[in-house]
Amino acid sequence: MTSVVVGTPFFLATVFEKHEMWKVYAPMILLGGGVMLPAMYWAETRKMLQEMLFFGILVAGIGYFLLGAGEHTHGLLVAGIIVYFIGFNLIEPALPSLVSRFAPVSLRGTALGVFNMSQYMGAFFGGAIGGLFLGRHPFWLYPFLMLLCIPWVWAASRLDNPRNIRDARFPAKSEAPHHAAELRRVHGIYDARWLPDGHLEIRYSSLHHDESSLKFLLKTKGLI
Repeated sequence: MTSVVVGTPFFLATVFEKHEMWKVYAPMILLGGGVMLPAMYWAETRKMLQEMLFFGILVAGIGYFLLGAGEHTHGLLVAGIIVYFIGFNLIEPALPSLVSRFAPVSLRGTALGVFNMSQYMGAFFGGAIGGLFLGRHPFWLYPFLMLLCIPWVWAASRLDNPRNIRDARFPAKSEAPHHAAELRRVHGIYDARWLPDGHLEIRYSSLHHDESSLKFLLKTKGLI
């Protein structure tokens, strides 16, 4: 986002006067914001956050392509920044929501703090990269960002789909923090915590576990 914001206004300034910039920014903000709210509602209610993230990356990649092609065609430059911003507004709300889905309840604040820190780091590196390209080969920025979408999609594909996340409760014999930490290290288990009523609540992936396999695991550890 920051790298796009650093370079693109300079290119738009060669097409529009300052007092005409609203013709680009107004549709960009209205369309981007108008898409974000209904898309997020749809993704949350249908548990399709991962699909929304993938689609947002795809739309942003198309925006990068149009921006790169806009060096000689101003209409593509304008279309590119609008399409990119729509993709960005699909990605932006999906990421923190996914973090909160997978992070353990006791560590959710820490996880979101690390996520926010990564956004600030991204703003720093994005600004530096955008400035580097702007000073040398300005329109090469967009093919570079398109290439970054490839490892991004690969990393996102390794996430478990939030639709597969389940919660199960079991009456536990004892309550020990180190047991919860041990359970979280088991592949396919995202959280384990004791509830005030003495039950052990486990958040897990249905692709890797079911309640019977969890019961067997807890029995081997002497927790139930």
